[in-house]
Amino acid sequence: MDGGRILRSLLALKLNYVRATQISVILGKIFAILFAILALWQRHWMLLLVAVFIYVSASNEIRCVRYEEQRKRTDE
Repeated sequence: MDGGRILRSLLALKLNYVRATQISVILGKIFAILFAILALWQRHWMLLLVAVFIYVSASNEIRCVRYEEQRKRTDE
């Protein structure tokens, strides 16, 4: 998760914050799916829980960023 935030920060240097978040969320979800596949293949249930947590957290992160962006536009 910290890696995703670092990635978002680096992307935000060139892109706007929402777009940088979208890209890092997509990559986070891809890694979460890969972790889930690996967890099922190796029957490593803790890794499966981590994968689900990462996926859900990424989904919530983009929702929060979009909400904040919408709120900023409404306040202006």
